[in-house]
Amino acid sequence: MSTYALTYPQLKALDPCKDDFDSVTAALGDENSWDGRLITAAKARAAGVSMDHVVWVASRLALSNTEIERRLQHWNCDCAMRVLANFETRVPGDDRPRAAIEAGRRYADGLIGLAECNAARIAAKDAAKDATKDAAGTAARAAARAAASDAGDAGWSASWSAADTAYQSVTDATDAAWSAAKAAEQDWQFTRLCEWMSDTPPPPPLN
Repeated sequence: MSTYALTYPQLKALDPCKDDFDSVTAALGDENSWDGRLITAAKARAAGVSMDHVVWVASRLALSNTEIERRLQHWNCDCAMRVLANFETRVPGDDRPRAAIEAGRRYADGLIGLAECNAARIAAKDAAKDATKDAAGTAARAAARAAASDAGDAGWSASWSAADTAYQSVTDATDAAWSAAKAAEQDWQFTRLCEWMSDTPPPPPLN
């Protein structure tokens, strides 16, 4: 059985709240149609399940599965890295957010300890406070959240901050342009999450 897929009973066993479970099952369809079949992140997305719900499932699984926790942390870092240029082009020479993303990856892979990771996270938070531009500060916050030790909670925080950075970086100041930029970033994030929550992880992103 795949580590990155669930049966319907296993999904129920994660004990989601009723409203969220009803939303997911409304998208997936009747339980009998999934009898014995595995539900992957990609299949859930194709059925109309939201990214927030897939992140929640991954976060719950990460509590007892260190490999899923590791992958979720790398996804957080991927989200932050995607928008890092919004900080580095506005604040050249400040490498604190990049160092936080790198620390998040190294912590996920067991190469550094919690204290070193936390120090990099705090430095990125300070960089966010020092930034004068909205998109720069939000990009730095995404980096800080990517270095959080709790990959589950950080999953929402890093991805939301990254999507907000894409939104804020649009120079064409129209609601439609801003919304399109955020939606495009979230679409990429969901694709990347499904890749991480599959049997074969994605190749490293270009930094």
